[in-house]
Amino acid sequence: LIQSYPQLSTRNNYLETFLRAKALVEYHMIFDLKGVCRPLNVQCIPKDMHELIGPRMPDSVYYLISQNIISPQVINNLSSGLLVESCPFVDSQVYRQTIHNLTPLRTLILALLLLNFHTFHKKRKVVTVRWYDPNSEVLMDHSNQEKVCSVIKLLSKPILENEIIQELSRQRTLGVAEMDFSFILNLVQHRQEERGKSLLQPSQKEIITTLPEYFATILIQLLQILKYIENDEVSPYGKALQKITTHFQEQALVILEIIKMGHLNGERLITTQNQTPPYPNEKEIALLTRVFTLCNVNIKQTDLSWTGPIDQELMAWNCIVKTHYKTLRNLSEMILTSLYLNDQVKLQDYNLFY
Repeated sequence: LIQSYPQLSTRNNYLETFLRAKALVEYHMIFDLKGVCRPLNVQCIPKDMHELIGPRMPDSVYYLISQNIISPQVINNLSSGLLVESCPFVDSQVYRQTIHNLTPLRTLILALLLLNFHTFHKKRKVVTVRWYDPNSEVLMDHSNQEKVCSVIKLLSKPILENEIIQELSRQRTLGVAEMDFSFILNLVQHRQEERGKSLLQPSQKEIITTLPEYFATILIQLLQILKYIENDEVSPYGKALQKITTHFQEQALVILEIIKMGHLNGERLITTQNQTPPYPNEKEIALLTRVFTLCNVNIKQTDLSWTGPIDQELMAWNCIVKTHYKTLRNLSEMILTSLYLNDQVKLQDYNLFY
């Protein structure tokens, strides 16, 4: 190819780029009928293939990604050794403080994934690079086993089906009909009230075999990591979340996480020299509109498309909300993955996920 088109040889690293692309096509990864992730062409595999597609991980991780049960974001961070914080649509100092404050939780998310990985992965260096300071690297100390174990040992064992059935029956009288955050917090509160009475007969089984058990265990461990449950008791933040109806629980969780950081207020997020002068009740209006933007709205379709100016303040607020959503989603997915990898889950039908 280079002999036929000599002008290509003048490009930097063209031959290496071509060979990388060729290897990705010739040895692209597939799942065989036995559920093993392997290259399509298993003959003459390059010894440095891991430099192209990353180090090999458990087949179960590839399975969860292929079935769209988890997103590949945290896996990619581990594989590349890099978490890149790109510039948001609208930058603000509050957004920068948010991603700084979320770093310990994101480090724990990575550690949850690595609980059942090989030592090679656990010792792999992962850093965060942020757009406003690209020459500095923030080390994610996920290999600190002392910190990780101090959190992991506090997580609850699986909630099993007999307790779920009893709690659903009891909580229907309280108006709780679904397994959600309120259900889990009510369950923990009921455990505390009935402690020592042994009204709930514990099961000796510690393997999750049904989807409700899986779902309930993920929820309670997520609430424990976020400190809505502390020392087997519902925390003050947990009591606030406990009173929220199912329809608004996701939004309430994000709002509470923002409150913890002290960022829920009506102060301006964008501070420039040419900003508009304040108007009456500005802070109150800003606070209300920021909360309302988290609520789902059904907009009726009309012949006239929506037009109007874009509020930069609300765009900056939306960037803050989205990064919280993304982090909480990654946390729930890595709890799911951790349970799956340590053989605590033996589901008969994984189609139930859908």
